[in-house]
Amino acid sequence: MSGSDIGTADGTPDLGRVLASELPITQHLGIAVARADADVVELALPLAPNRNHQGTMFAGSLNAVATLAGWAVVWLEVARAGLAAGIVIQDSTIDYLRPVTGDCLARCEPPLPAARKQFLAALARHRRARLALTVAITVGERPAARFHGRFVALARAGGTGRSTPDQGSR
Repeated sequence: MSGSDIGTADGTPDLGRVLASELPITQHLGIAVARADADVVELALPLAPNRNHQGTMFAGSLNAVATLAGWAVVWLEVARAGLAAGIVIQDSTIDYLRPVTGDCLARCEPPLPAARKQFLAALARHRRARLALTVAITVGERPAARFHGRFVALARAGGTGRSTPDQGSR
């Protein structure tokens, strides 16, 4: 998908479609796009399908939604630039700050302009680029977890046009 084809001004409909069709775990976990625009990506994660034996959010679900929020930011950056790339996660860490006892939100802000420019230039020039992002998971206004991940975009043949997810991992 080219940068001019990513959907509405905020990108939400196409991101939701991509997550649902290309990354089916999002449907199983009940993940929904709450917001996706130039300022932030927010993914909502409901407690009910992700509850553990303690009645709190399963840590693996929190890690998954955080990874997907970071992945979505990279996907949107690549799509807006009109480039084609597969996106994988290279490494990550997550700090669980407190038990999650309700629905939560994973929030990831896009890279700063200098980092964005460097990332896109590296992808265009070297056909591979890395981007480090931080995702905050909150319940209401309370912080619940903090995720740091490094994502890799790998240019597809042709280098422009459709930007699609890469279903594998590194």
